[in-house]
Amino acid sequence: MENLLNKTIPQIQEMIAGGKLSYFELMGEIENNVKEKEDDIKAYLTLDLKKAKLKAKKLDGVGTSLLNGIPMSVKDTFVTSGVKTTVASKMLADFVPEYDAVSYKRLIDSGALLVGKTNMDEFAHGFTTEYSAFQVTRNPWNLNNVPGGSSGGAAASIASRTALIALASENFGSIVQPAALCGVVGIKPTYGRASRYGIIAMASSLECPGIMARCVEDAAIGLEAIVGVDPLDATTLNVAKERFYDQLNLDVKGKKIAVIKPIMQAVSAEIVLAIEEMIRVYKKMGVEVREIDWYDLDIDSKIYDILYRSEVASNLARYDGIRYGYRTEKETKTLDELYQQNRDMFGKHVKRQIVTAPITIDKDNPRDSIYYQALKIRRKNRDYIDKLFLEYDAIVTPATTFGELAIGKTADEKWREENRNLARINGTAMCPTVLYGYPSISFPIGFLKPTAPVGVHVFSKRLNEQGILNLAYAYQEATGLKCLTPKT
Repeated sequence: MENLLNKTIPQIQEMIAGGKLSYFELMGEIENNVKEKEDDIKAYLTLDLKKAKLKAKKLDGVGTSLLNGIPMSVKDTFVTSGVKTTVASKMLADFVPEYDAVSYKRLIDSGALLVGKTNMDEFAHGFTTEYSAFQVTRNPWNLNNVPGGSSGGAAASIASRTALIALASENFGSIVQPAALCGVVGIKPTYGRASRYGIIAMASSLECPGIMARCVEDAAIGLEAIVGVDPLDATTLNVAKERFYDQLNLDVKGKKIAVIKPIMQAVSAEIVLAIEEMIRVYKKMGVEVREIDWYDLDIDSKIYDILYRSEVASNLARYDGIRYGYRTEKETKTLDELYQQNRDMFGKHVKRQIVTAPITIDKDNPRDSIYYQALKIRRKNRDYIDKLFLEYDAIVTPATTFGELAIGKTADEKWREENRNLARINGTAMCPTVLYGYPSISFPIGFLKPTAPVGVHVFSKRLNEQGILNLAYAYQEATGLKCLTPKT
């Protein structure tokens, strides 16, 4: 059906309620797209189309709800009962969980249908989805480019219309950046609003479930499904559920947005121009936009580096081949040799993170450790940003420091050296939301060229998901930048 997959979820449900479309037909359109595009894009590690189609057929004629029968993809870091979950690592290549991640189960309970599990950087270590142990995912807008990462497979599945919503996870721009590069919407709620239970986390104190979708409306619907207190996750917040979709509001007049001036001065001119155009649109809607200074541009990246490396070492220590993960069939004579053979299934990028982590924690004098000192500075910086939110409704940064990145480029040592400053600025832009738990959203604001969408990153005070959704929704409706379709 022409342009069916460019319609929003509410529009699709209206068609189904009116008898113009069936859930089985909707899943058939998704299946056609998978057959046509997936061999080139490689967004998925595991597909479950047969089961999804059977479920879709049973749903027809039983009524509608917003997520009922909606095809979804799930990042392969969420455990899914009876469906392989690998975290894109050979260490867990054959792992089939016996239980569901809570965020995934909430989507399933809302009626969503699993299309498949999406590719990612192994154990979420990476920003391009090139560091998967199994395959490289390509950007649907330009197959020579990366889709971003670590949730690159999820973003590519939405951009290629092989799913209508995606469950992903955020850790240092893991949702924000690939959403921008693939021309889709990505939202991460306040840390603790959505359960982390069942996520194979890179760093537990930073990882947060989130939603990717083709437009703000769909993102709001998906987000509403996954938030809520969970007795299985002690970090979840017992706050009232919100009707994010019903409360979407175009009236943003009088809102105040802050743009971090030192970051804008450090990124490319083409990204600056795109954000300046976004500012002009917001000002026409009555939004007040101001530039603000920031603290040390490097400090958040340093805090993040210390915390995540420490937690990575702790989280990955369990994969010894005895309790969890791959176990070698080779004969070994010592425990060390057994560990070495088993852990050889980790990719080089993951190994590099592990071996650099132990220096940050001093088990004999924990309060003197680098890790503890980082926690203290983390609290100080959070207090600084909290004060800004007494004056501003949201803070804006670029969603990525590059508009396009060719596959294989990051392996070039010269490129890495030349772009070291971009990595530093990217850390400054992405770290506040994961270090301090703020909700954030990434949404399209234009194009650098026809095959290169550009997005922006907006974050706000804790529990203000509705505020950032409304800002994104108002911009989307004012510009028509929604349900963007790659030309490839």
